[in-house]
Amino acid sequence: MQRVTGPALRRLLRTIAAIGDLDDLRSFRERVAGLVEELIPADVTSYNEIDLRNRRVAVLTASDTDSLARLHEAFARHAHENPLVARAQRHPGAPPARISDLIPHAHFRRLEVYDQVHRPLGVEHQLAVSLPPTGGRVVGLALNRGGADFDEEDRALLALLAPHLRSTYRHLRTRDLLERALRAAEWGTGARRGVLLIGSGGQLEGATAAAVEILDISDAGALPEPLHRWARDRERRRTPLILTVGGRALAARWLPARDAWGPDAVIVTAAEPSERAAGPDSPPSPERMAQLGLTPREGEVLARVAIGDSNVQAARALGVSPRTVEKHLERIYAKLGVASRTQALARLRATFDG
Repeated sequence: MQRVTGPALRRLLRTIAAIGDLDDLRSFRERVAGLVEELIPADVTSYNEIDLRNRRVAVLTASDTDSLARLHEAFARHAHENPLVARAQRHPGAPPARISDLIPHAHFRRLEVYDQVHRPLGVEHQLAVSLPPTGGRVVGLALNRGGADFDEEDRALLALLAPHLRSTYRHLRTRDLLERALRAAEWGTGARRGVLLIGSGGQLEGATAAAVEILDISDAGALPEPLHRWARDRERRRTPLILTVGGRALAARWLPARDAWGPDAVIVTAAEPSERAAGPDSPPSPERMAQLGLTPREGEVLARVAIGDSNVQAARALGVSPRTVEKHLERIYAKLGVASRTQALARLRATFDG
């Protein structure tokens, strides 16, 4: 490995300490790019989660970059062409690398991802490190420059930092999964209830012991096929699923994530075969909220409020602006005859828990 100089080692130690001080996954995602950029100068540094299967990306940069935000759609379409992304998908624990380590620069400039994403940003060189994959997504940090390429010391610094980045991310991710499971479990008090955490591709990311027992989940983590198909279908999962496992009738209800990062939760309870709709242990579906005189979109907004979303979080989840969410809530309050979120949720529980 390239020898790292004394001043660079001191910067590395400060960066390791700062990363260790991050106490939750949200702060890691929001701050890690800036911390790494202080160690290794770059024009743009970003934390990325890339869902190659569904062609979706989430990108957080060290500083607000409007031009990058405008290129998210193009990045989602062409991310698979980036050799560093492809390498991270195949070998998520590989050492940090530059694009120039993998393909000639002239070859890189002929790719659509360069033409549609890198060139508009003025990016000619990239150095990246992968983090443990999450919910079928490629996760990592990318440092970008438009001038000179990253040198061997830059790569060596990132290689020394990589184990600390990965262990911190893994620890915070595990804690986040547990906290999400606990939040989901707060809906209802039934003794025979389990919680599953589901990634964007419908795969299992975590499960409570009760869920493993109820569904008879094997060590391989395979869900019953009807549940797996339902979890991957965005439209079907809005309606509770009734299934039979081991002769026992179960109900599965979808509980969307509180933010765009996921994972989502599924609450699995023992159920009568005749059960058709969500009960008090999960927010009623938007369709059931039509009983309150709400439109499907108003029902979706109230469902997000019911799981604790702020207006900004609800807007992000529904693909609208916070102002639109605010307008929907004003109409919801008027229809329910209430004046606040708390009163709306009380009305919701009184209607569907009674």
